[in-house]
Amino acid sequence: MDHAVIPAPARYEAGVGQGFAFRPGTTVAYAGTPIAPLVGRFCAQVTRRTGLRLTPASRDRVPDEPSVTIELAATHEPGGLPTPAGLSPDGGDPAGERYSLVIEDGQVVLRAAEPAGVARGLATLIQLMATAASGGANEICIPAAQISDAPRYAWRGLSLDVARTFFTVGEIRRVIDLLELYKLNVLHLHLTDDQAWPLALGRPAAGPEPDAPFYRDEDLRDLVGYAADRFVTIVPEIDTPGHTSALLRLRPDLRSGRNEVEYEFLPGHRRRAGWLDPELPATFELMEQVLTGLAGIFPGPYLHIGADEPGHKCRCHRGAAQREISRATAGSA
Repeated sequence: MDHAVIPAPARYEAGVGQGFAFRPGTTVAYAGTPIAPLVGRFCAQVTRRTGLRLTPASRDRVPDEPSVTIELAATHEPGGLPTPAGLSPDGGDPAGERYSLVIEDGQVVLRAAEPAGVARGLATLIQLMATAASGGANEICIPAAQISDAPRYAWRGLSLDVARTFFTVGEIRRVIDLLELYKLNVLHLHLTDDQAWPLALGRPAAGPEPDAPFYRDEDLRDLVGYAADRFVTIVPEIDTPGHTSALLRLRPDLRSGRNEVEYEFLPGHRRRAGWLDPELPATFELMEQVLTGLAGIFPGPYLHIGADEPGHKCRCHRGAAQREISRATAGSA
C-alpha cells in the first residue's frame, strides 16, 4: 500500500484518474457552523506548512471550480467499518471519528457524520499534502484516492511526564497538535512524582520551593479546552500513596515520622522514598481537596491516582485510603 497516511486507513484505494492540485485561493467549502473552526484551523495549518493560502467558504452546494468540499450529515456514516475496540476516553461513541475521503477528477470530497470525523479526515489531507511532490510554483498535487477510515482502537494515547521534566503550557499545546495530526485522542498527563509536585492544588500559599514552576488551575483548564477542540481527552495522573516526596517537601504537615525512609537500592546509590500516611488526618483532607479540584478541572470520566507502591518495606492501609479517595471524589463525578 503506497500512501503517506498515518495510521494506515482502514480502506485505501488508489485512483486511476486525475488527483487534486492545491493552489493559492483554493476553496474549502463547508456547510455547518460546528465545523467552521475545524476548517479555519485546517487552512491555517496548510499555510504554515506549505505557504499556500486557502479560502474557507460556508456553502450549501458543491462549487463548480476545483475545490475541497466538506459534507457533515448523519447519513454520511461510512458503512462496513469495524467498531473500535476498547473504552472511549471521553465516554462517548468512538464511531463518530469515521470519515470518507474521495480525491478524483479535480475535486476533494470529505464526508463524516460527526465533527470528530471531519477533523480526522482533514488530518489525513494535511498528511497527504505534507508528503506530496510539488506540482510547480504555488501548487501541491495529491494523488487520486478513495479512503474510508475509522480507528481500530477507541483509546489511542500518549503519556507525557511533566513531573520529572517540566513542560510549559505552550510546549504541551505543541504535543497536542501532534496528537491531532496523527489522530491520537488521549494525552495521559503524568503530573506528579517524587521529583516534583507542579500543581497549584495542594500547594501552600507560601512555603518551600517558591520559584519552582507549576501549573495554575487556569493553565490546566486552558489545556483541557485546547485539547477538546482537537478531540483529545486529557487524563490527569497524580501518584499516590507512594512517589510523593515532592509533596512532603511542600507540606511538612503530611510528615508523620513514619512515612519517609532512605535506603540503598544499588551498591553505592541511596534513594529516599516518601508516601502518604493513611493514619494522618491531614492526608485525607489534602487528598479530598486535590482530587475534587482535579475532577472539577478535567471533565473526562477517568482520573489516574497512581496507586503506586507506598515506599520501601512500609505499611499502608490501602483499603482505608481507597475508601476515603472514593468518598472525596464521589460528589464530583
